[in-house]
Amino acid sequence: MNTSKPLQRQMSFADAGLADDGELEFGQYGPRVMWLAAAAVMLLVAVVTLAAG
Repeated sequence: MNTSKPLQRQMSFADAGLADDGELEFGQYGPRVMWLAAAAVMLLVAVVTLAAG
């Protein structure tokens, strides 16, 4: 899928720029958990939208 490259860029940007905020909020998990959760929500919304027609 074509969404993999932009997603990787966003993750690297989050690791570089938002690492401090992510560590404060999520502790040891870091900002990657936030991006994985966002990707999962977007995927779920896409599946529900396609299923609904």
